Amino acid sequence: MAHSRELALRDPAASALFGQTADFGSDADYGDDIEELDADDEFGDDDDEFGDDDEYEEEADMGAVKAVKRYAIKRAAPRATVRRAPARTVIRRVAKPQVSAALAARNARIMQANRARMARVMRLDPNHGSSLKIERFRLQMSQGIAIATAEVISVTANSAVTFKPEKLVCNAPCPGFITLANIQASNINSLVGSGVVDAYDFNANALNLDMELPKLSPAHRVSITGNYTGITPVGYIAAAAFTSTFTFIGHAKMVG
Repeated sequence: MAHSRELALRDPAASALFGQTADFGSDADYGDDIEELDADDEFGDDDDEFGDDDEYEEEADMGAVKAVKRYAIKRAAPRATVRRAPARTVIRRVAKPQVSAALAARNARIMQANRARMARVMRLDPNHGSSLKIERFRLQMSQGIAIATAEVISVTANSAVTFKPEKLVCNAPCPGFITLANIQASNINSLVGSGVVDAYDFNANALNLDMELPKLSPAHRVSITGNYTGITPVGYIAAAAFTSTFTFIGHAKMVG
């Protein structure tokens, strides 16, 4: 079993901390050889250049004290905690919900006001923002007849501006009053069959009056041919004068 001296030799700093010291030169021959060499060697007597023993022992004692203090501080002091600098926080500015809702409502009001304004502007100026100015016009034709007297219908006209016929309206008072054989724009007939069409199909109260006819320049004419059957509508007097009208409705290019 190891005694206190052996323990002190193993760990001098620990033994000094707990009150045990070791005699490093008492029972060992550790220093005998050195003393015999000091008598006959060439390094000089006890007062050699390396200094006296008192100074060496004093320095050794100071070193031992410092080692003991360092060991005691290391054993007694708690482990130091390393504190790291906090991570940098990136702050992103996000619009608050109420701010976003307010902006969306404001933009919606502005857009609604702009749409309402543009609707009124287009009523006053349908060509607003367009370099090509067009308007809806009528190209009318007429022929006088006598009630109860059958005769041929033949009317023709040309437009003063570029015109695109889109609808035809007639004033036939009843079915079978006038029949139409040709509805022609320039050299194109919109009636492709061999029979005739009742002009009453194009009266003001009729539906589906739309038709596709070529665009007409001032140099091209539109014409309608047919027959008045001589029928006397209810409320009309025989031999009375009657004006048959045929009106094309469509868009035309504005002059100026």
